[in-house]
Amino acid sequence: MNPARRFDLLAVCLMAIPAVAAVVVWNSLPTEMAIHWNAAGMPDNTVSKPLATLGLPLFGIATVVAVRLLPDSLTSTPGGETPAILFVGVVVAWVETLVLVWNLGYRFNVTLATLPVLVLAAGLIWYSLDNKATR
Repeated sequence: MNPARRFDLLAVCLMAIPAVAAVVVWNSLPTEMAIHWNAAGMPDNTVSKPLATLGLPLFGIATVVAVRLLPDSLTSTPGGETPAILFVGVVVAWVETLVLVWNLGYRFNVTLATLPVLVLAAGLIWYSLDNKATR
């Protein structure tokens, strides 16, 4: 198997984990699920359960496919395709997990929960700039 495809598979599997978890806890989830929060940490947007649980992972998988199939000029992947795909996989899995946890009734500081995404984004930017400098 092509090494890049292994990373694609890893990203897709990461995104599938919360989707499978959503199916397992399906009956415990509300019909309308919070998917977005305002700066005060209060939900300000809801969607139907199927869209909330499957929409983001499907969007993430479509992103992986697009990054691999579309020309580089259209995808603009910092640090290269593989790091960008891994970033998408981890972030989508993290966000979907947060959505599930919140909608199962567990409350947390939403601002704090976004910090890992910002740290990963900074790492991807650093990696991209470091690779650009060594080319």
